[in-house]
Amino acid sequence: MDHPFSGILVRYVLRPPLAASNAGASNADLPKKELPVSPDFTDELHVNLWEVRNPSVLDIGIMIGKWQDIESVIVDLPWEVAQDHVEDLGSRLNSEKTVAAIFNEIVRYNGSADQLYAQITFRPIDVESDPRGNNQNARSFTLLRLPGRNYSIERIRLGQGVFSSQLRIKLPERGTLVPESTDPLYLRFRIDKVPQSVYSSSFALADRNLLSSSTTTRIIDFRINVRRGIPDEILAGHYLFRFPRLKKIHFFLTIDRTQVCNFESQNFVGCRSLVDEKIWNEYLHTTPYEQKAEAMKRFLGYQWTAASKIDSAGFLEGVKDLVVLGRFSSHVSNIAKTLRFVFLGLLFGMVGNGLWDVFKPIKGEYLANLADQHLALFVLLLLLVISLICVWPWSRAWFENRIRQRR
Repeated sequence: MDHPFSGILVRYVLRPPLAASNAGASNADLPKKELPVSPDFTDELHVNLWEVRNPSVLDIGIMIGKWQDIESVIVDLPWEVAQDHVEDLGSRLNSEKTVAAIFNEIVRYNGSADQLYAQITFRPIDVESDPRGNNQNARSFTLLRLPGRNYSIERIRLGQGVFSSQLRIKLPERGTLVPESTDPLYLRFRIDKVPQSVYSSSFALADRNLLSSSTTTRIIDFRINVRRGIPDEILAGHYLFRFPRLKKIHFFLTIDRTQVCNFESQNFVGCRSLVDEKIWNEYLHTTPYEQKAEAMKRFLGYQWTAASKIDSAGFLEGVKDLVVLGRFSSHVSNIAKTLRFVFLGLLFGMVGNGLWDVFKPIKGEYLANLADQHLALFVLLLLLVISLICVWPWSRAWFENRIRQRR
């Protein structure tokens, strides 16, 4: 399946009053594609790609500092997304343990089921608090719980049978759903049924069917807000669209631990295990079969992070994009492969011995015995054809597709 690009694009839509007053000019005077960057900008983008099921699951979290100026968030996805594949995760982050597992920090959770928001405060353990238990240096944000009507999907036709999807998330206006606060808003949502062909390609050795084990290599290529190669139909959006300058972009890839990371691109941070199995099972809404105690122990999380830096002029430079590139290899050896290897060895041995009996010389003539061995020669050629079919690469793919269809 062809996809117009790899990864995702995340943009903001400004509120019209702000756009009209920006630079005090008309729409034609608003060609910039980024929001103005202040020295204390706090916007962050968190992207989690979960390969805990097939198709994969994509979680996106956006921390928006000056949310009063933003009307909605636009996410472009290079495949066709259905409305029921999108889920808001604000209500699922309903406890301190869950939020702490997401942000990997100690937090204080203040929210109730009848509110469309919750206040989250980070609690650093190495900073002393005042006698009332308050920490003046603690960071906080407002966690949104948006209803489903705030999410809408638009299908974009790019020609030649290629489509992409544009997800629009409408943010609440000031004084409506969230309290008047200078804290940033945090929006988190999930996109289910992500095809692996969007970000992954795999290949294996040509002689894998002859061996008792095989090695498959995957190339993970996921790009966040990378504009190179994006079709013009997607970038040529409304004049209010803006690419945000971000303080940080985090990308987490949760993948089966049997796949070994042989290469990772720039901004790779490290790898960690998912030790809180119960929390992750509830968060991912796994099936009862997947909720075994050891389920999440089968996976490892790989992290890439691009963070803002101080430029040569002493100003804080925001993050524009993030390219995630990784090479993963998995070695597979099981009883079926071993039995096939033994079977092929015996089969090739039988064919070799049989051909020698057919063509062996009699009284110095190599073809003297061939006239009486027509049936034997036919059987040997048939066995040879069967052996070649078993080791031919397309035959393995055909059998795997047949098994997958039966499941």
